[in-house]
Amino acid sequence: MTVVLMLLEWAVGLVGGAAWTQSWSVVRRGHFRIVAWSALALGALALAAAFAEGAAATESRAMVVAVCAGCALFVAAQYLRSDVVGTVVGTATVVAGLGAMWALANLL
Repeated sequence: MTVVLMLLEWAVGLVGGAAWTQSWSVVRRGHFRIVAWSALALGALALAAAFAEGAAATESRAMVVAVCAGCALFVAAQYLRSDVVGTVVGTATVVAGLGAMWALANLL
């Protein structure tokens, strides 16, 4: 469970930092695409770790899937022509991720 929580912290932190800096409209889109794909990879690793833990992680799987879905939406938002969409989707992903991390920390 600790590995899942650590990987989610990295993924949510990446998305949060990227969404915040994307709201400035200064950094080019390629940077956010790389960060979004990296966050999605970390979320996928967290999901794999949650499934590897077996029956002990049944409560955490739905939360990890929600964060992975948010990361996937953040990736998709980077291919649109508006920074606003990426900022909004990134912020929503961070809020969902913080809730998931809070719940996972309580399971430890």
